[in-house]
Amino acid sequence: MMFGRGYNNVYSCFGGHGNFGNFGGFISPFHIGFAIIITLLIIFAIYKLTKKKDNQSDEVLEILKMKYVSGEIDEEEYVKRKNVLKK
Repeated sequence: MMFGRGYNNVYSCFGGHGNFGNFGGFISPFHIGFAIIITLLIIFAIYKLTKKKDNQSDEVLEILKMKYVSGEIDEEEYVKRKNVLKK
């Protein structure tokens, strides 16, 4: 239901001028630009979140390697923990 206004009324639910807003069925350049900006922001956020995870796992593996090199853990424990972290 279109709240009693219909599709072809001057005050339609799609922007107030004709069928689909000011451009008669076309999407305005502002809307296209806005959609592109939102899409790029989402892609950037996903990239940053995944990149941060990779850096954190690299740091943890480096700490594990240092413990192995310094003799705090033996080779068996090192391999076991490394396999757990890589999953």
